[in-house]
Amino acid sequence: MKYLWIVMGVAVLACGAAFGGAIEKGASREKGMAAAGGKTTATAKIRWYPFEEGFSRSQREGKKIFLNFYADWCHYCQVMEEKTFRDNAVAAYLNDHYIPIQVDSDRQPKITEQYRVEGLPATFFIAADGTSIGSQPGYIPPEVMLPLLKFIHTDSYRKMDFETFQERP
Repeated sequence: MKYLWIVMGVAVLACGAAFGGAIEKGASREKGMAAAGGKTTATAKIRWYPFEEGFSRSQREGKKIFLNFYADWCHYCQVMEEKTFRDNAVAAYLNDHYIPIQVDSDRQPKITEQYRVEGLPATFFIAADGTSIGSQPGYIPPEVMLPLLKFIHTDSYRKMDFETFQERP
């Protein structure tokens, strides 16, 4: 699998070694999944999908996949959960424009190996046809995540780098 790393010009923090893949979030994340459909509210929660269901849904709906790998023991995974994924704007954008999937690297090691994940957290962006768009290792703060989500969703990554995208009015 070919990976395009998204370079953001910000410090990215990770639990573990170098980045390499993705991990699916298990039961603790699945508890927070809302029913499919529906709009977000002021207290938006991300509707996380299990790995297989998320890929099937992505193909049916033609939406890109936001794939996040984590582990319960990972400090920066917890920070990302508390700060980035609980940010209302980030949650709303993910729910509206992506199929969000979380993989618990400890509970689903085969998927973690498939994506060659070496450090956590790890985030992948995948097209509806299953091809890799790019990946970003480490913690991503909400003020970087939202523009990154827009950059990928709008296909701007095909025309410009992330820095140029951020400089636009």
